Amino acid sequence: MAVSVTENRQTRGERTREGIVTAATERFSAQGFDATTLADVAADAGVSGPSVAFHFGNKDGLLAAVIERRFELLMAAIAEVTAAAADPAGRLRAFMRYWVRSHEGAFELYSAFATQGGWRQIESESGRALRDGYRQVNAVVDRLLDDMKAQGEVREEVSTRLVRDSLLGSSEWVMRGRLHTSRRPNYDRVADEILEVVISGAGTAPAAAAKNGDRLAAIETKLDRLINEKDR
Repeated sequence: MAVSVTENRQTRGERTREGIVTAATERFSAQGFDATTLADVAADAGVSGPSVAFHFGNKDGLLAAVIERRFELLMAAIAEVTAAAADPAGRLRAFMRYWVRSHEGAFELYSAFATQGGWRQIESESGRALRDGYRQVNAVVDRLLDDMKAQGEVREEVSTRLVRDSLLGSSEWVMRGRLHTSRRPNYDRVADEILEVVISGAGTAPAAAAKNGDRLAAIETKLDRLINEKDR
């Protein structure tokens, strides 16, 4: 019986913690880190202020839990969408399409992450959680790019880190602009366009050279035809 009571208490505690994290996520998204108080979060979650402090210590600890939860959900979704693709290029495309889509409605939350858990408090609990989260995402992209290198779809000498940063950085920059327009963006098209620009620039040299050679041959043929017609 004692074990059952303990398990019930743990279950209630987990539910309480999850409710607080959900409430904090909504508050941080709506009004940022500085304007959010633990009392606000406690009221939204339907718990007492001391309960929030008991579970998370302080507001930075609460933000760390929000960050960890955000990346936990992201990584689970990334694993699912990439597993459905048949090859490295398909897995990278699946990742990019999901990654671009995940930015909708999340910029305010990411801003809270960055201002408190990023450059402002590098050694804070939330700062460590933020770095750990992005390391997980980076590791996934790096593996996909290395797999593409192994298949000759990306040049071996191209920096994996540079290509990854270009993909992730472009996604954030492009989506910031697209989501502030009145028209809803076509997420898949945005992702595919970013991939086309970045990966084409890192594509295999022989294929690119052959393509350029074909273009030059076509130009020479047209010039020869024009010269011949002029001589007649």
